[in-house]
Amino acid sequence: MNELNLTPIQALILIPILLYLVWKLWRYESPIELDISPQIDKVEENTTDHVQERYGAYIHLANKHYN
Repeated sequence: MNELNLTPIQALILIPILLYLVWKLWRYESPIELDISPQIDKVEENTTDHVQERYGAYIHLANKHYN
């Protein structure tokens, strides 16, 4: 803890205090509740029609950049 210029005793006191603050922030419940429901887009067409027999080659070559 050289950056803060703390003695070892001060560091041992500071660490539990910071852990307690993090725990309180994690457990904090906001008084504002959002009523957001996830939107799911329905697919009208069949997506397997777009998959061709060379699809595996596209996947294989996806990680090869100018080798």
